[in-house]
This record gives sequence, structure tokens and C-alpha cells, in this order.
Amino acid sequence: MTLAALALVLQLGGPSPETARDALQRGWMLAGAGRFREAERLFRSALRADPGAASAALGLGVALAGLERDPEAIAAFAEAVRLQPGFAEAHYNLGTALQRAGRPVEARAALARAVALKPSFAPAHFNLALVLAGLGHYRQAIAAFEETLRRQPDHADALSGLGRTLANVDRWEEALPPLRRAAALRPADAGLQAALGQACARGGRLEEAADALARAVALAPRDDEARFQLALVQIDRGRNADAVAALREVLRARPRHAAARYNLGLTLLAAGDAEAARAELRALEEIDPNLALQLRLRVEPPP
Repeated sequence: MTLAALALVLQLGGPSPETARDALQRGWMLAGAGRFREAERLFRSALRADPGAASAALGLGVALAGLERDPEAIAAFAEAVRLQPGFAEAHYNLGTALQRAGRPVEARAALARAVALKPSFAPAHFNLALVLAGLGHYRQAIAAFEETLRRQPDHADALSGLGRTLANVDRWEEALPPLRRAAALRPADAGLQAALGQACARGGRLEEAADALARAVALAPRDDEARFQLALVQIDRGRNADAVAALREVLRARPRHAAARYNLGLTLLAAGDAEAARAELRALEEIDPNLALQLRLRVEPPP
């Protein structure tokens, strides 16, 4: 650029409207490609050209969020909302940024506004459901997950969230269909398989529970909690040898897992190996004396 041209730009106060639109469009392209620093510069340029452009403020927030500069992103999204109060996407992004920043009450308000402005906005319903579940408002969270699924029936995360939230309020039978569907959509998701297994166990479906938990352990061999839950299911099925093997695997990884050691002692006792059960009792006394006392009453009952 010549000095004369540079002086002309400075005199006019910034890019022309055409250049501002170009900056906005290129900013979104770069943000979509993950090139957030370049996108930030372009969105700021567009805002300098048109300080009332809510879409530029929104884009700036997206770029800043991508750079993990959350306080600045929240400010940019709030500015987009101020400039255009009916902009559902701005409320959604503001709510999502507040959620990520650990401000769930404010996030709830922003996301609720987004779905009020645009009822068809499935991602806003989903994020609102997550916030509500995190706040312990399970009934409202269930409704928000269901709203998401009305719009996107195969939304695996919404299916998972609905199932887990129903399980949190002991609605085990209702939890199973969404968890089954989510697990079918994501068969390699160990966490989903474990959640399905635990829900099946609580609903008394022990065979299905064992299958799901075994898949979870196969997918994530270091998931000691899934292996422990599998051991409990095997105990309930009367599969003591399988339970003992699973509990010993848990204890190899976590020798101070008190519940695993307690259940191993009980299972060994039920299998007729009183001496091995006493060994678990001695180990448990060093970890959890209260739980050890309960085991002692079974291993060495008073006369």
C-alpha cells in the first residue's frame, strides 16, 4: 500500500463497508478452520468498521473462546446480545461460555433465552439440559434433553444425558431405552457401556448388565470402577469365581479400594475359602476399620 492510500484509509477511519463484509466472511472461514488468532484480527477489523455489527461481536467471541480467553469471549458474546437482543445464537454462545467458565446460573438464563427465541435450536436445548442437570434440577433437565431429542432423535450425547439423568432419580426402567440407543450409536464408548451396565444392574437385568460392563472393561481395561461394578453383578449372578477374578484385578490396580476388598472377603467366604477371607479382613483393617468390622462379623461371627 502506498503512503497516499494508507493516509486515505486512516482519514476514512477504517475499512469500507465492502471490506468490512469481506473481513467478517473471512473471519468466519478462518474460525471454522481453527485459525482463531487470524479470525480475531478480522472480526476486530469488522467491528471497527461497524461497531453495531452483532455478528462481528459474535464472531469475535467465537475466536476468543477458541483461544481459551474465556473472560474476553464472554464480554464479546454479551456485547452481541446487547447489540441484538433477539439474536438466539448470541445468547446460546454466551450461555455456553458461561457454562464453561463455571457460572451455571447465568448460563441457564442465557440458554433459556436462546431456546425461547428459537425453539428449534437443538444445541441450545442440549446445553441447557446439561446446565440444569449440573444444578440438580433433574426434572427440568429431563424435559430439555427430551426437547433436544424431538429435534435430533439420534443425538447420542442427549440420549446418554437423558438416560443418566433418569438413572439419577431412580427411574431405571425409563433410563434403559435412551442408554441402549446411545450405546448402539457409540459402541466404542466405554463410559456409555458402563452407564448402561449399571442401569441394567439396578433394574435387575443382570445378564444385560454383565454384557455391557464386560464391554466397558474390554474397551477401557484401566477403568477400575467399571470392573468393580462388573464384579458386583457377577456376585449377584452367583458367578463367584468370575467376581473374585474381577475384584483381584481391581485390587492389583488399587490396593486400598476398601469396597473391593470387603466384597472380595465376602465372596471368598461364600466360596468356602475362610482363610483367604481372613487375609482380606486383615488387609481391610488397615484401610477402613469400620468396613472391616462389618466383614469381621461375617468372617468371625460372635459365639
